[in-house]
Amino acid sequence: MIPSLLLLFATAIAVSTRTTVAVKVPHIGWGLAVTMLCGCVFGYEFFHKSAVSIDRVLVGGVVLWLFGLLLTQQVRLPALQWLDIFVVAFVGLIGLSLLVTDWRYDENKPLIIYIFYYLVPLAFYFVVRCVGHDRRTWKILQWSFVGLGAYLAFTGFCEACDLTGFVFPKYILDPARSEFLGRGRGPFLNPIANGVFQILALACGMVMWKNASRRGRVLVVGFVLLMLVGIWATLTRSNWMAAAPLVGMYVWRYSNWQFRGLCILAIPFVLILGYVTFGDKINAFKRDKTVSVEDMSESAELRPFLAVVAKKMVADRPLLGFGFTQYSKHARPYHFNAVEGDQPLQRVMKYVQHNTFLAYAVELGLVGLGSFLLVVVPATWYSLRLWLNPTLPDEIQNVGFVVFAAIFGFVVNGLFHDVAIIVMTNMMLYLMIGLLMAVQGHVYSSAPR
Repeated sequence: MIPSLLLLFATAIAVSTRTTVAVKVPHIGWGLAVTMLCGCVFGYEFFHKSAVSIDRVLVGGVVLWLFGLLLTQQVRLPALQWLDIFVVAFVGLIGLSLLVTDWRYDENKPLIIYIFYYLVPLAFYFVVRCVGHDRRTWKILQWSFVGLGAYLAFTGFCEACDLTGFVFPKYILDPARSEFLGRGRGPFLNPIANGVFQILALACGMVMWKNASRRGRVLVVGFVLLMLVGIWATLTRSNWMAAAPLVGMYVWRYSNWQFRGLCILAIPFVLILGYVTFGDKINAFKRDKTVSVEDMSESAELRPFLAVVAKKMVADRPLLGFGFTQYSKHARPYHFNAVEGDQPLQRVMKYVQHNTFLAYAVELGLVGLGSFLLVVVPATWYSLRLWLNPTLPDEIQNVGFVVFAAIFGFVVNGLFHDVAIIVMTNMMLYLMIGLLMAVQGHVYSSAPR
């Protein structure tokens, strides 16, 4: 199977060098979309041979495809911007951390995660960085994520409602993989990743509202409702916390002042009513089939203890940290100091960090955390600048909102989970930032390089 895929991509590269320029960029856009879809639905958990999976072969094919287009000068390298440097510097810093620490820890786990969760997404970043300014590439990605989101939402709802006959692929229901079983974890086997991608798909669907016909707007509303049901089915509070503000921001942006006034009056009432009705159940409700309500409540209560452990570890090695993905190796001694109220930190010894930013601070130090923020913060600003600029074409504004939604979903979930170690989340983040920088460089061609 793998040699056949390699032959397919070699043939595609050969054909692409003989066709007109107008066809090549959209074709590589399809390569980006198919790779993402395969990585989400038919990725490592679906099929793999050693460390090789379908999506990883496809990434190599897309990179070779772009290389062929660059050699024949049918695609040009974009002008370098500061955020490009920050992205490369952050990934390079992780590589440096591996060199000076134990990259062989836990059967080479740090090296494997670095290759497939950072270097591969970085390659994807530069592919979309070269072709993302093309309108057709954006349309291909937008509709692909809309289709993916509809699939994830429907599958997640069927999981949560135990409608097993409609769930595909079937490994999603494997009882041997019991973590998060019973929630909308999707083909990622993780409800957080499932929610992150559904938030991205939700944004891709919402931006169609502005220019849709009356019948089209009915379809957009139906799609948004489907996505909200799918995000609910993840039974993950951080997904809800990310999705609700995004819908509110988009509706606020394109509604009239009368509707905004109604929202100002109604939202506090709804929040108070929701708190009175469900406030005591937010931190204690049945989610996983194999986990009790009491365990769910304890999971939320123990997060501050993980923050205490992280604080102590950062205080010992503040600059460069303990080594990439080596939290578990070094954290044990820091669990034997009591905190206020005589609550022992040993209770969180079995957990990894439940915060992306704290995990980076512990493993890569404040230098690593700062490098990550130098990627996320400017990207957030650039995306808002595109979305909120009324002089730009609608499609460019749409790109800004969609990229902002992707970053927002990643960051909000990252405050409660280490999202960076979940399959495909980094691939999504780097793809979206690469798309942003391609459009940003095209729109603001006079910006400082």
